Amino acid sequence: MKKIIHPQYIITKVTCACGAIYEIPGTAKQIEVEICKNCSPLFTGNEEKRAVLGQVEKFLKRKAKAKPKAQLKKRTKIKSKDKQQTK
Repeated sequence: MKKIIHPQYIITKVTCACGAIYEIPGTAKQIEVEICKNCSPLFTGNEEKRAVLGQVEKFLKRKAKAKPKAQLKKRTKIKSKDKQQTK
């Protein structure tokens, strides 16, 4: 292996926004991160439980809303035919 092309590994100081400090091997002297294992909702268990609708459910919900409008159009057509027959 060529010695010149490989980066030099040193102890890197990782600082999180929550105040946690870690030391890991790396090529930079210092790294600042926003989320670590101590403050991430995924690791701490404080994750909010949200019902995430899939694409199919969203489509069915939109279709259910559009259904009454289609029925209204049919009713108006029927009424207009009734008016023509009474003339």
